[in-house]
Amino acid sequence: MSKKKDKDKEDKKEIQAFKFEIFPTKEQEEYLIENQKACSTFFNCGLKIAISQYKIPIAVNYSYRTSISFSVLICSSFSILPFEMKFDSYLREKKTDFLLKKVPFVCCGKIRDEVNKLKKTEKYKFLNKAYSQSLNNMIYGNEGNLDNAFKKFFKDHTGYPNFKKKYQYKDISLYLPEDSFSFDVEGEENFVVIPLAKGIKIDKRIKIIVHRRIAGKVKSARISSNNTDRFFISFTVERELSDFELKENKAIGIDYGLKHFATITTGEKIDNPKYYQNKERQLKKLNKKKDKKAFKKCNTCKFVIPFKDKINHKIKNCPTCKTPLVISKNYEKAKNQISKHGEKIKNQRNDFLQKQSTELIRNNNLVVLENLSMKNMSKNKKLSKALLDTGWSEFVKMLEYKGKWNNCKVVKIDRFYASSKICHNCGYKNKELKLSQRIWICPNCKAELDRDFNAALNILFKYLSDILIQSVLSQNPCNINYVLNFLNINKVGGALPDFKPAEKSTSGIELKKFDFIRSSSGKQEMSPVREQLLLFS
Repeated sequence: MSKKKDKDKEDKKEIQAFKFEIFPTKEQEEYLIENQKACSTFFNCGLKIAISQYKIPIAVNYSYRTSISFSVLICSSFSILPFEMKFDSYLREKKTDFLLKKVPFVCCGKIRDEVNKLKKTEKYKFLNKAYSQSLNNMIYGNEGNLDNAFKKFFKDHTGYPNFKKKYQYKDISLYLPEDSFSFDVEGEENFVVIPLAKGIKIDKRIKIIVHRRIAGKVKSARISSNNTDRFFISFTVERELSDFELKENKAIGIDYGLKHFATITTGEKIDNPKYYQNKERQLKKLNKKKDKKAFKKCNTCKFVIPFKDKINHKIKNCPTCKTPLVISKNYEKAKNQISKHGEKIKNQRNDFLQKQSTELIRNNNLVVLENLSMKNMSKNKKLSKALLDTGWSEFVKMLEYKGKWNNCKVVKIDRFYASSKICHNCGYKNKELKLSQRIWICPNCKAELDRDFNAALNILFKYLSDILIQSVLSQNPCNINYVLNFLNINKVGGALPDFKPAEKSTSGIELKKFDFIRSSSGKQEMSPVREQLLLFS
């Protein structure tokens, strides 16, 4: 019995992240940047050893979508298998299992030990100044970057791991295990005590602003930075789901749009803020200023390489006096202005999505969405900018993980379901409906329909009707009552002022505004969807 209880407790636990901004001093900032650069070189050394030891082809950074021809593949038995074919056709012939068996397993644990031996050499002595746990985690560990990259490459065919570039060190986050850091309070200020490498004498405490309570058991932490030289620390916390409050049963359907960010079955329409489109002109002006600046210059003879001359960007020494060229400070200032502008747009969008998602999850128990593919939709050149500006895919991710925390079920229906073309009153499908028609009249029941609101109702009805069909076939009365309880919720379809609900139905279930339609003769009749649902009550 104790083992079963332990398993139930583990299932109820969920991992959550809490992110806070930290304010290191100049010495601490230099130490963190050196750690990030050391982690990138540590990763590159491990990838070099993997290529040389296992002789995995790396000529062209291939993936399963690009057509690259193979001439030789080294097998696990180190015997050469000659064949010439394209990788796409190879996967189409369903021979991926053969490919996985023949490609050798990359042991990242041994690679980590071999890279650690390089610390003794003069070339890689600077790796000793970095924290060892964050270095080892770049290759192998709980969140090993190289280990996970090879697993995805061999199993999911995502693409071969790339080398980290010099200017990409800011994208690397420093891993800190559970027992390596702690918290300290001095007056009204809070501090995080981080571990240091041997021989480094700086203050361990970094100032942190804790804007919310960390609930749960802290497992690990990661220190990261962005292009505007701001540092953050994120704590991974294990939290029980039973801590969250229960709420009343409420169900909504959400339709996605461009003019309105989302239309809900309650009749509410969330406006699209268009953060990027509103500030696009300012970004263009800043980019023009950056293009006019000098990219590199010589301090002795005043030799200048403009930014537009991208062919000569790789020149390191001055052609006249042969002194090393330096990146212009004016160019760095212009670049920082663009990155700050882009960060502000990102923060505004993130704040908007966080607030809207929390409000919808906390006030509802069921949220039904469309399973849209933003990757395919953004291929439309005319709408791609507006589609990506909304951040809908990130919004769906927020709804999914917040739904687990707050006892709210988030469901997706089929993306090919014609939700906007079907009348929710009578079920008539208007195949001739155009995208420009935002309000249309149903030719069958003569009802005036708002395109987005009609789609939101159809999305909700589609999921509920699917549950009813499954419950009737399986003869499960619990699911039938589950659906009927959701249909009796207030404010579902409450934006139809012409339809008046009856006081009570014959089955004792209260009927709402969306339960009736107006026929061509002008009489109110029960909708066929509701009529079918009442048969099972």
